[in-house]
Amino acid sequence: MNMLGALFPVHRPSFGLSVRASALSMVALRRTPLCLPVVTRVLERPLSAGWLTPATAAPNIADMESLRQELRALTETVRDRAVAVSLPDDAATIGLFTFDALPEREQERQAVIRWRFQQDGNLRMGTERLVYRVYPGD
Repeated sequence: MNMLGALFPVHRPSFGLSVRASALSMVALRRTPLCLPVVTRVLERPLSAGWLTPATAAPNIADMESLRQELRALTETVRDRAVAVSLPDDAATIGLFTFDALPEREQERQAVIRWRFQQDGNLRMGTERLVYRVYPGD
């Protein structure tokens, strides 16, 4: 393993989690070179009504400890650290934007990014939590 691989052990996930209001689901894959992935396991854990409320401006999970327990039960035999996660659209929206420049001040930068979500994503932004990362361009 090269030094970069040791510091950043990133690889394609071999399992995925789907979070829905009614259930948590897991799909495990086996990947072999030059072949399509093969589904090796599908598990689902039904959840009680009201545990997840998809919303961008409010907490989504009513009982975090119950979620932890369900996730542990679902993934108890999984040893892989890379996971693909699917969330309801109302719970999270991801965007990738290119800017010529961004303001230095945090408040102005957030305003520009919110405006861009509204324009490009056709989303109404209010009190939603905005989490972002800036990557340098070429």
